[in-house]
Amino acid sequence: MMFLRMVVANSYFLSGLYLCVGIVTELLRLYWPRHEVLRFAFALDSLPARALEELGVLGTVRDWYVLGQLNGFAVRMIFGLTTVTVIFVLALVIGGAMWSLQSLRTRSTRHPR
Repeated sequence: MMFLRMVVANSYFLSGLYLCVGIVTELLRLYWPRHEVLRFAFALDSLPARALEELGVLGTVRDWYVLGQLNGFAVRMIFGLTTVTVIFVLALVIGGAMWSLQSLRTRSTRHPR
């Protein structure tokens, strides 16, 4: 149970941090559109874009956006939810690996050869 609490806490922290960075980046992009800011915004969007591409839905999202069936806010929401999901999955995988290694280390110190 402690493992799950730690994973969720880390995921919330990383998601919140990503959200704050994304908000600041969007505000800078809107009010101070410099080349560096635009490059950073594209870099932030690359994580959810690649995840959606791997799932095979990025083309559909792009088509709906171009056809006007999705507005910019909806695309941002899709990218945001995708990012939070990726962060939670990564936290579970990394946390599970760390828990497994810690369990192996604890077992090996309890039962020396």
